[in-house]
Amino acid sequence: MVTIIAAAALASTNVTRKRLGILVFSCRKWRHFQLAKRSWNELSGQGVEFCRITFMSCRSFRFGPATSPDKYRFVENEGLYCGGRDLQLRATALRVLGMFVTQAGRKISNRAIVDEIHDSSYSCDEGRFAAEYVRQIRDKFTPSERFDAIRTDRSIGYSFSWAVSEDSRPRQPLAVVSSMEPVLDAELSERTYFRYRDEKVEAIGSAAVSRALAHRYSCEPVCIGDQAFPVAVLWQNGNDLIHPDKILGALDCSSTERLISSPTLNVTEYAAARAFIQPIYEAGPIKTEGLEYCMNAIDLSGALPRVDGRFGWYYDNILTQYAMEWELKKALKEHGVEALAPNRAGDLPLREAIEQGRNPLIDGANRCTAMTVSMLMVFERPEQGLWTIIQRRSSAVGLSAGMLHVVPAGMFEVKNKHERWSVQSAVWREMLEEVYNEQEQQGDGIPGFEDHIRRKEPLLFLSRLLEKRRAEFSLTGICCDLLNLRPEICTVLFVRDAGLTEVRAMSVNWEYEKQGPAGTFGTPWNRIDSDMRKVRAGEMVPSGVACFELGRHWLRRRHGI
Repeated sequence: MVTIIAAAALASTNVTRKRLGILVFSCRKWRHFQLAKRSWNELSGQGVEFCRITFMSCRSFRFGPATSPDKYRFVENEGLYCGGRDLQLRATALRVLGMFVTQAGRKISNRAIVDEIHDSSYSCDEGRFAAEYVRQIRDKFTPSERFDAIRTDRSIGYSFSWAVSEDSRPRQPLAVVSSMEPVLDAELSERTYFRYRDEKVEAIGSAAVSRALAHRYSCEPVCIGDQAFPVAVLWQNGNDLIHPDKILGALDCSSTERLISSPTLNVTEYAAARAFIQPIYEAGPIKTEGLEYCMNAIDLSGALPRVDGRFGWYYDNILTQYAMEWELKKALKEHGVEALAPNRAGDLPLREAIEQGRNPLIDGANRCTAMTVSMLMVFERPEQGLWTIIQRRSSAVGLSAGMLHVVPAGMFEVKNKHERWSVQSAVWREMLEEVYNEQEQQGDGIPGFEDHIRRKEPLLFLSRLLEKRRAEFSLTGICCDLLNLRPEICTVLFVRDAGLTEVRAMSVNWEYEKQGPAGTFGTPWNRIDSDMRKVRAGEMVPSGVACFELGRHWLRRRHGI
């Protein structure tokens, strides 16, 4: 495929066809277009309109074993056929086959195959990567043909041994002309995997995927009844009362710079990706990009875990962390659970690059590993017994829309980077914001002092209860969402005093649906177990499941409830 970018430089607003200057660039990849556009703007100093003319090369080739040399027909950018039947070779494998067919008899290295699919700076296990696409191609041939067609040279790579002839019936090139912006948005949506964010992929909620991910990271998925959820507990508090700030270790305050690239996007592509997602996420109530606390490393060797951190930005978290979940959706849609098989490579390039040489559940390198916090609230109501809040997220949120979650839960946000970091402060902010719809806490992203929020209800009331031991606030554990490798610090608030619901009215904010099924709000604790056993994987945020389970076990062991 050859893509021609035609830049029409307009000398005036009343330009005629004769005064239309055309500059043509041949671009195979997005980064080439970006460089061409920038160069033209710098040289011309004029307004530029871009359109894209895509010429789909449709050269056709024949090949086969010596006994049937015309058995297979390969059409570039279209398909592999046998006797008129489409063998359904996937697009990426078609590109690799195109390399073999057009360079028949030549040895092609593993690295050359990687470079054909990705940028030359892309890092991976080149042997595994190449072997996967060679396997996909070989699988389309009969068993006796597979290793005769593509021969393996262990020291170099592969070569296509069959004779290839260009078909005498070439196809006419197909030209597609389109405006540039929709094309670029579509390309960026695909490259960032954003297009899969809201796509329903049933497999991602299956027990098979949860167990495959757990096997991949040598851990156990959280289970409720017969349901396995794609989340793992890294450390669990039995029944001790532990202030969550005790696990916070060193915070690297040396930099608040934004990322300029990712394992799968170079500098130019990453800048374009950031510009692409920004207006999408700022179309809602939150208009600024938040600064987050990110995990550098989690040390699990001591009696208490130790979390070391650094600063990171929300959109970097979207492009390098949440994108792994969307990438997984794409792979499951195309390959099913087989995409997570240990011997496969190339289906999950972002995840594979982040996993390389480390345990990504406790090592935050190579991505913006933004952390989240959550709290299971269990509280007494006058004459109603104990209640908790698990609510469905609204359609207005940018992540996990329509899924159940414990309330409160949210990003571990940096409110003032010069302050000591604190899980407790983050959880109190989330509680005011999400449980009490406190307008001051609705994510404006503006730094400031927040000492005054401790004088707000119900925090003032809770501080008195905590002093009198009529309430308990404790760390319950650390979990990791296996879909996106996001770590979460989980806590519990247990209030035995029935005055909590009297001191201030509870009303969830815009991030949650205002009411549950049949006009309900909250759940009586004596029915929570039966309700949670009805929840299927894919219906609740995985880390929310872990927060609930950790809190429930802590309450059962400490208070017998």
